[in-house]
Amino acid sequence: MRAISLLAILLFVMVSYTSGGPPTQINVSFALPFTAIWANLGGACPDWADRIALGDSFDSGLKVAIVSKWGVCNAKTVRKFRYAEPGYEGSGSQGFEATVLEGTEECPIGGGDIALIGVNPVAVRLVTPRKSTSSLPKRVELKARRLLTPDYETVGERLPISDPPPKVMSVGRVTLVLFPLASGSPSQQSNVFFSVVIVNGRIFPLEGRCTEGHIFFTVNRRLHVAYWNYACGCAIRVMTVYDLSHGTPKLVHEMGDLFDIDD
Repeated sequence: MRAISLLAILLFVMVSYTSGGPPTQINVSFALPFTAIWANLGGACPDWADRIALGDSFDSGLKVAIVSKWGVCNAKTVRKFRYAEPGYEGSGSQGFEATVLEGTEECPIGGGDIALIGVNPVAVRLVTPRKSTSSLPKRVELKARRLLTPDYETVGERLPISDPPPKVMSVGRVTLVLFPLASGSPSQQSNVFFSVVIVNGRIFPLEGRCTEGHIFFTVNRRLHVAYWNYACGCAIRVMTVYDLSHGTPKLVHEMGDLFDIDD
């Protein structure tokens, strides 16, 4: 009887892993990649000099997928160290915890946009959105503008949205809508937008007032979007990641720029 029960359990497990089904959620950490530059102060050059690293502390031997607008590259964590930006060593800066990587020869200079740690890189894919050649339905655009306006007029200055139609890009049932700032706004910058995302017909403002550098990628078939957001007119940027595979966008990561240090 016990042998039959064990066989039934084994068969259940085998079916669970081979029957497919919806995209599976995985445990994954996020970090910002960067190039660890060494300022020669007369000491020995460390082994992490001029190598791509992560702006956080991780154990060695973890798989890493680095996503950039050029694609996904593979790496592995090697060793933790404390990094201080060149020019700050010896001036009281405490720096930050970092982890040097290996196998980054195919990664872009600078390290890319966002790193995923603890996931098989083959499960991560860059997604190119389809840019729409037609404008949004007027009622949808007006609703999106109404959702944005109250927030953006309460940050110390009025940040009007431009009148021309917004930029629109889509991935499946997800649509990203980018509203440029109106001409002459005190915080106007190129390639900076107010943004909303439409998922299954529902409109959601994204975190952050001014946003830029949006990239889409999937993790085990779950769609994500990553971008920089910051208070308009402020130099502090925050890398923000949403999981868009649910009916409602889920904020899964926020991390300030590693080098937003007071000069």
